[in-house]
Amino acid sequence: MFKNPNVVRGLAVLIAVVVLGPTIFFLLRYLAFPNWGNTELNIGFIVWVLAVFIAERRLSKLWKSN
Repeated sequence: MFKNPNVVRGLAVLIAVVVLGPTIFFLLRYLAFPNWGNTELNIGFIVWVLAVFIAERRLSKLWKSN
């Protein structure tokens, strides 16, 4: 489908970050640390958004190099 295998790898990383990030966060929030407050939730959300942003930037660089 794509000529550059790095693009496929980057797309897989982006999908994994988008899907697994909230799943892991949910498991930590409700199972491991049920007493977390809003500060921890906000920090977790910011870290997830940054991870998605970084993965998207890397994917766009790979896409342009294809």
